[in-house]
Amino acid sequence: MMYLVRVKELAAAAAVQRRSRNLAWRPAWLVLASVLGCGQASMDVEEGAHHDFPPHRPVSYEQLVSELERRVTLHQTGGSDPWAEAELRDLVNWLPEFAADSELMRQDFDEAVQLGKRLQSELAVGGVLSGDRVDRVEKSLHGLRELVVRSRDPNGAVQP
Repeated sequence: MMYLVRVKELAAAAAVQRRSRNLAWRPAWLVLASVLGCGQASMDVEEGAHHDFPPHRPVSYEQLVSELERRVTLHQTGGSDPWAEAELRDLVNWLPEFAADSELMRQDFDEAVQLGKRLQSELAVGGVLSGDRVDRVEKSLHGLRELVVRSRDPNGAVQP
């Protein structure tokens, strides 16, 4: 019995020693982390992260809609260049993100997301747009353009 008590005392003393040894290093780690974490290196890394976007990524919802309109027109006339199609799909996939960052009201945001889903399904087929697909894509683009105007002026409307 006495032996067990002594073993427990030694284990407890060793644990206290380990804790106090670890605690002695904490201030040094905090100082090191604060110096390295707040230095120029971390700011450079943070700024560099913003430059990882692809070059065809727009900066605003309005610019995204304009770029969609331009690229759909090119897509209709130029056929199916794999890079152009991939970039067009990227633009459509970014619609919810850019709509959320815009001045759109909640209802308009939901409409932008729905229009984006319609565009996705029409463009997923690939190839040159023709026939009814052209009409559906143009209707979606017109709806997105109308939302751009509404985001600037809630009473605004686009003329057909």
